[in-house]
Amino acid sequence: MQKINIQALLSDWTEKEKKKIETDKKRRYLHFDARIKNVGHNLINEISNPEYVVRRFFYPFIKDVQIVRRYKINKDGVKFIEPKKRPICYASHKDAFIFSWYAFILNHLYETKIKELGISNNAIAYRSFLRKNNVHFAKEVFNFIKNKKECAVLCFDIVNFFDSLDHKIIKNVWKNLLIDTNLIENNGLSKDHYAVFKASTRYGFVVKKNIFKFFGINRNNIKSFSKICEQENFQKMVRTVGLIQKNKEKKGVPQGIAVSSILSNAYMIDFDLAISQYVAGFDGL
Repeated sequence: MQKINIQALLSDWTEKEKKKIETDKKRRYLHFDARIKNVGHNLINEISNPEYVVRRFFYPFIKDVQIVRRYKINKDGVKFIEPKKRPICYASHKDAFIFSWYAFILNHLYETKIKELGISNNAIAYRSFLRKNNVHFAKEVFNFIKNKKECAVLCFDIVNFFDSLDHKIIKNVWKNLLIDTNLIENNGLSKDHYAVFKASTRYGFVVKKNIFKFFGINRNNIKSFSKICEQENFQKMVRTVGLIQKNKEKKGVPQGIAVSSILSNAYMIDFDLAISQYVAGFDGL
């Protein structure tokens, strides 16, 4: 059994979060709880306490649509811009820390797993520690093509990938990452990991434009709000007026939170291994 040094992981994660929050000024968006500007000992002790996570009430995500501009070329060879709408979910500030911490643990286990399987060079998305971007990966592909001189290039896209992830499979994937470690309990997810799993799958959300309209928030006055509303108003108003929607499907994870990224990679381990072995038979990439 692999013994995971949680304190060492926590120390590494804390440094990354400090840089993200205190130096890079990330996660300054408006939500149901106040923005967190300093990563202190009390916060770290709470987030890393499994009992706190088990008891934690997770706020609904705020759902917004992100417009991504994509450059394409039409049949006449003219370049044009095609906007792509991507639904993004934002976790409340303390919830985001919890998702980030558990994603960090899972990512550590995932990296160990794919190195053991020999597919570390195959999965390239959401792996920032590789310190490369799409330009670097594309260059590797083009260099490979030049050396081969003659080859076939296959491109595929999975439609609505995040929305299609099966919850039962996600749970098994999560368990399989923990299975040979001291983090597994009775061959299943521990109570804290299960709490984060539930918050990532059976989640609630509010649409950003609806909640902002309800509380009279707009671009002119948004800076005067430290949070959308006080907790008592959330209980009395947000919950009672029907602004919260639930993911009642047995599939789908919210795109935009830390655990979704690592789960999307771990979900595809068997696929990556099978394709890697198949392509290796053709001396391919």
